[in-house]
Amino acid sequence: HYEDFLTKSDSPVLSPDIVRKFVADRLYTKKVVYFVVLDCLRLDQFMILKPFIEELFNVKTDYYYSILPTSTPYSRNAIFAGMMPSKIAKMYPQFWRTSKEVESSFNRDEHFFIDEQLKKMDIPMPHGSKYIKILNTEEGEYVTKKIPSYKKERLVVLVYNFLDLLLHHRFKDEILQEIIPNDRALRSLTKLWFLNSQFYETLKLIAKQDAVVILTTDHGSIKVEHATKVISDKEISYGLRAKHGKNITCNDRHTIKVSDPKRYGLPIENVIENFIFAKGDHYFVYPTAYHEYKRKFDGTYQHGGVSMEEMILPVSILTPKK
Repeated sequence: HYEDFLTKSDSPVLSPDIVRKFVADRLYTKKVVYFVVLDCLRLDQFMILKPFIEELFNVKTDYYYSILPTSTPYSRNAIFAGMMPSKIAKMYPQFWRTSKEVESSFNRDEHFFIDEQLKKMDIPMPHGSKYIKILNTEEGEYVTKKIPSYKKERLVVLVYNFLDLLLHHRFKDEILQEIIPNDRALRSLTKLWFLNSQFYETLKLIAKQDAVVILTTDHGSIKVEHATKVISDKEISYGLRAKHGKNITCNDRHTIKVSDPKRYGLPIENVIENFIFAKGDHYFVYPTAYHEYKRKFDGTYQHGGVSMEEMILPVSILTPKK
């Protein structure tokens, strides 16, 4: 049904709809609006945090579907730009990063995208939004200290990348491999992180303001257990659960292959380019490095593919307790 979701008027909420449906109208109130994106937060992880958030705010939770691929360059840019990646690449070619560029550069224009999206909605934002990306504890501490000074802002955008960094580098740390052997352990670690995080301290300070928080994520993750072989040209994007390039051969039982990326709202760098997305708990490996990849990635949490854990996500509205 995914293609129908992209074209039908009665489709569920998708990544490009988030700002329009949950943020825009609240900018007409006199309250400060905080739009908070916790990168790579699964629904079950959020549900573990929800009781602690409910101690600070009134919480109303809705749900949405991430677009494909469920990876930050696509799903998060779609949230901030309010459009599918193919349209972003067409309207802002100077800002769309190709697969050959460093992944860390893919989302450096989010501030521009959200301000442009609000401008197109005719929402008056003379000074634009306040945008801050938090990559580590030190930056989290800085934001916590600055929260009292944001009282006069109309929109404060906070993007936390910590969870994504934790999951991506799990396989590099033997201690973390022991700590996160399964989903239950992942939820426990998420709770432990949250209760000791600067993010929690930041929420406590926001709760003292007359503010509204829209809390969401760009995609989830899934524990991968089964390698599936992929063969392609050398010019192919890196990704364990999503790839695009030319002449891709894969196992159709484990993969969704998109031969016409435009139907999925995806940009292409070559007219014969395809996308592939891993299904279930599979991940892509090259035959020449099959056993090396299995040793390195079996049991790790990845994203980019098609699963409920990656695609069905929370959007929570946090309002002050009276």
